[in-house]
Amino acid sequence: MDRPGPWRVSPALPAAANAALALLWLLSAYGGWGEAAFCSSDGSLADPACLEGFHTAVSYSLVVAVPALVLAFAGALLLNDDPDALDVLLTATAALWIIAEAVVFTGGYLSQPLPARPRGWRARRSARGRRGSHQRGLRPTP
Repeated sequence: MDRPGPWRVSPALPAAANAALALLWLLSAYGGWGEAAFCSSDGSLADPACLEGFHTAVSYSLVVAVPALVLAFAGALLLNDDPDALDVLLTATAALWIIAEAVVFTGGYLSQPLPARPRGWRARRSARGRRGSHQRGLRPTP
């Protein structure tokens, strides 16, 4: 079935993009990329709490990744039947892969441990704040 209009994109291009997005999600979630990026620093052992949070995020991303996989296979079945339906399926699949990767990224970022503050951080900060208020002619806070 030919489309009206001059623009016709081969289904191979969005299919390849979906395959690349699926591979990115797979390597981030299960290939160790996400664990290395979010839970380990300087080649040291990963924080167990961070790993648990990251794996929870991967589990949540499966809620989006499984429908993306189903839509990708449905698109492969519709390859020659209806080009408009194929476009919708491939676009929805790409959007779902991006959302699944965003869930992994956000969950990995939130599972990172907070950085430790330097010793005496609060005392130095409050001392700087009082010095600045003296310079402006304001009364220092106790």
